[in-house]
Amino acid sequence: MELLVFACGLGALFFVAFMVTQSGGIGGGAARSRARSAPPLPAARSTTPLPSGADPLAEIEAFHANELNAITMTVAELTPDLLKGVSFHRLARSIADKHAHLDRRANDEDYILKAAGAVERDYLHATAEMALKGAAFQRTLRDMTEAERATLRLTDLLAKVGQIDRRERLAILAPIVWNEGKGLLVTGSLLKSADLLAELRRTLTTLIEGHLGPSGAATERLQQALRGALASPNRLTERERTVLSRLLHRGAQWMAPEVASTALCYAQPPRPSVLRLGRIEGSDAELLYDRNESLITIGPPGQGKSQSVMRNLLTMDGGAVVIDIKGELFRDTAVWRARNVGPVYRFAPSDPDNSIHFNPLDTVRSSSVSDAYEDAKKLVDLLMVPQEAGKKDYWDKRGLSLLADALLDSALFDEPHQRNMSSVFDRLYLEPLGPDGSESTIAGSELELWLNHLAQSNVKKLQRTAKAVRTMPYKVRESVTETARTHIDTWQAPRIEDLTMRSTFDPISLRRDKATLYICISIDELKEYTSFFRALVGQAFFTLCRGEADRTTPVVTFFLDEMPALHRLDILETALDMGRGHGVRLWMFAQNYGQLKKYYDNPEGFLENSYVRQFMGLSGEQALKISKQLDERHGLIDGQRKPLVFPHELTGEAFRDLTLTVAQGYSPARVLKAYGFAEYGARIEPATAFDYSGGLLKLG
Repeated sequence: MELLVFACGLGALFFVAFMVTQSGGIGGGAARSRARSAPPLPAARSTTPLPSGADPLAEIEAFHANELNAITMTVAELTPDLLKGVSFHRLARSIADKHAHLDRRANDEDYILKAAGAVERDYLHATAEMALKGAAFQRTLRDMTEAERATLRLTDLLAKVGQIDRRERLAILAPIVWNEGKGLLVTGSLLKSADLLAELRRTLTTLIEGHLGPSGAATERLQQALRGALASPNRLTERERTVLSRLLHRGAQWMAPEVASTALCYAQPPRPSVLRLGRIEGSDAELLYDRNESLITIGPPGQGKSQSVMRNLLTMDGGAVVIDIKGELFRDTAVWRARNVGPVYRFAPSDPDNSIHFNPLDTVRSSSVSDAYEDAKKLVDLLMVPQEAGKKDYWDKRGLSLLADALLDSALFDEPHQRNMSSVFDRLYLEPLGPDGSESTIAGSELELWLNHLAQSNVKKLQRTAKAVRTMPYKVRESVTETARTHIDTWQAPRIEDLTMRSTFDPISLRRDKATLYICISIDELKEYTSFFRALVGQAFFTLCRGEADRTTPVVTFFLDEMPALHRLDILETALDMGRGHGVRLWMFAQNYGQLKKYYDNPEGFLENSYVRQFMGLSGEQALKISKQLDERHGLIDGQRKPLVFPHELTGEAFRDLTLTVAQGYSPARVLKAYGFAEYGARIEPATAFDYSGGLLKLG
């Protein structure tokens, strides 16, 4: 009987073993596993190395810009610094307990099934632990959101510049690359069945997110590292900080320091006449401007506009016209320019002994009627001072037409020494009444003699004028003549009349000799003699713009402080387009936007047509408008859209020492206000120590 029981038990044991083996269960697996050694774990090395080339920051950007690139990581490289061994043991045991099945239906006396189940569970435990430790996962950049790609890019950058270590880098990368197990998983040949592979993915999610958190935690880790890196000005180099800032956002960006010296220049190296607009905030990079297009700077008094001009007059090698309201620009920069650039001239109506003379009729060409007519018409537009934006009325048009004819007549027929504004006044003040004093006829009057001269001039325009004036009723004729007189009345001021009888300055010398003309006037004189200063600036511009356009010609810069005080100058709007082709560049200065609006029909267009616009000390309304114009930036990490700069920043302490500089087609720049006396004090010599009689500075 005992022999029969033993035989039955032995048969049952072999039967169970046979069934387990045939079913592919743990018995067969255990047998096979004993036939060979377990596969080795992968080496604990990073599969996402940082670049080590000549420009690693550029390599990082290039790698992350290619959406086809993929990032591969292994669990081994996260162990044991980030993923602890006890977690592998516990999670593998959980897999084994869940999927072992041989002893699930065994009762207390099924010792053989219990034994087989224990073997199965131990083997599953060991296999699952090796599968967890040996897993690798991969995710393509194209599969990531913009925020995730930005996080990885910034993480690599911070790691490369030494702001986070290898451990922290992997802690940020792993949750994003794993992506809750939705990417490619490589497990080797340890686990093959679908249920176990699915369980492995779920367990790896628990393992990675349990230790490192989800992808949101990775973003927070990065933000913490960013705050630390940006908090101290000495932890990052200028270029590293710039690249980091650029990679944080999309959309509107501030100009990077590394492009400041080249972005606004035609070519490298820049010409000697290059302008210096200031240094980019937080760097030593100078924002250079070497183009022929014009600039405008708007800022209230005391913001440093004159210092910007001084700084450039002490560095720029090229001709210049300078409206010098305070007189300090001539005093502090004239000597350096006379020594290093070219001759220096001074116009100062309050100091006639030390001022040049300038007769605007000397720039009216008399070689042909056509040239003389065009030049006279341009001069008339300069002589008339419009009081506000808008069209001329009837009397303005008729009066200016008569004034143009008086200028044309003087230019064509007066002797050279008589071609001046005094002779023009003589024509406009001719006695209109004849010997009998009758208003019904001009017979025998001075006016008749002049009209006879015009009729016999062989200049059709003057002949027509003679006919028109003869037929005018007395009161109409007097109204037209009085309008013409009014527009140039300030030219009768004794100082101006004396300084305009002849010319001791030729505008062509601004280019030919790289001369500098300082117009030294007070703000009261600028208002009182506006007509003259309009003519002086305008005639210099037109003289330089004659002939065919040539962008390679040496540039002449007009520094026009208090530009709106000249009232509406059509020549300025012309210069924004025509000047660039003739090497004439305007740098205009105004106190506020309202000044432009007062005299120009389209102040917004005036600003937009200026290639570079600078703003200092902005008010609330203008700051709000500019903030909107500068557009928004999209935070790639937090996903928020914010203005590039808030209005309160533009009006507050953040921009107290900055000039907002906006150039067409380029990112705006935060430029430090520059002070010429601070940087180039060694170049300053007082011009008052030298002789400048006659308006020409003499150093000998």
